[in-house]
Amino acid sequence: MFFDYQMEPPSNQKGAAPTVWWKFNGGSWHHLITTWYPATKSSNAHWIGGDAVLGNLPGFTTRTLEMTVDYPAGATPGPYDNNLWMGAKTCGYQLLGGISVSTVYLPR
Repeated sequence: MFFDYQMEPPSNQKGAAPTVWWKFNGGSWHHLITTWYPATKSSNAHWIGGDAVLGNLPGFTTRTLEMTVDYPAGATPGPYDNNLWMGAKTCGYQLLGGISVSTVYLPR
């Protein structure tokens, strides 16, 4: 199993990159490295993380994925639309599902 995390900043403005952290099943925190992609005719600007590997998961079990997003000074204020994509690497890549998440950065 793996997941990808994609963040779209407000108004396609890059600003300073948010930092994404994750941990799985109570393990240690991991930094998710993200890459910036500017807007094109067919997509909004976004950061996307590479495949974060969760390992083999047995069927009919429950697991917990925790994530946190830290916004540094210089990040674009406003709502960020995010997507979490889950997949399996069996015979190539198989998308298993996605979750839409919203975060908001409001500087003090």
